[in-house]
Amino acid sequence: MPNWCSNSLTISGKKDSVQRIIIKLEMLEDNKGVFEELVGLGDIDQTQYNEGGWYHWNIDRFGTKWDVVKRDFMCGFTLNDDDDEISFSVFFDTAWSPPSGFVLLLSEIYDVSVEIESEEGGNDFFYRAMANKGCWDYEESYEFNQGQYLFNKDYFWDGVVSNTLEYHIEEKGKISKKEIQKLFPYIEDEKDINEIITIGKKLKKELCS
Repeated sequence: MPNWCSNSLTISGKKDSVQRIIIKLEMLEDNKGVFEELVGLGDIDQTQYNEGGWYHWNIDRFGTKWDVVKRDFMCGFTLNDDDDEISFSVFFDTAWSPPSGFVLLLSEIYDVSVEIESEEGGNDFFYRAMANKGCWDYEESYEFNQGQYLFNKDYFWDGVVSNTLEYHIEEKGKISKKEIQKLFPYIEDEKDINEIITIGKKLKKELCS
């Protein structure tokens, strides 16, 4: 059973380029793989692939162990259509890692921009990247909690902070600025550090009452 990596993907570009992708997806059967349909398997020995070579080939080409079938790939499909450009967004899971190879190939083959944000708490990573016409505009990796702090503020303050502090208090029984800085070493803003200390003290009172 793999750890499932959650992905948010947005594809944007000229209408004819993006619509090529949408048409292929519309024609694809629900139980067929999207990665193979859109970017192909490449120059592969099909016999070797079928006899076990698929594992490393998929990781090298797609960035992840398995393809994703259409019915799972199209979750939350949202279309934005402007005068000259069009974009759509989807949400889907992949095994263990983000489909970075698929993203880069997709942007090159269809001459589009592809933006992805991925996270997997079990392996402690947060990944975000944008590929444009076969090149990376940026590709960044962070620890899971750091990624939430930088790019998902609501979840960081509502979830990450309280969960981290509760575990720490139950194990250590105390809260100090030095300990907070160890727990959240990526936070440099003094105001945010003080806010976490306040939350920690309040949570300690609740746990001890």
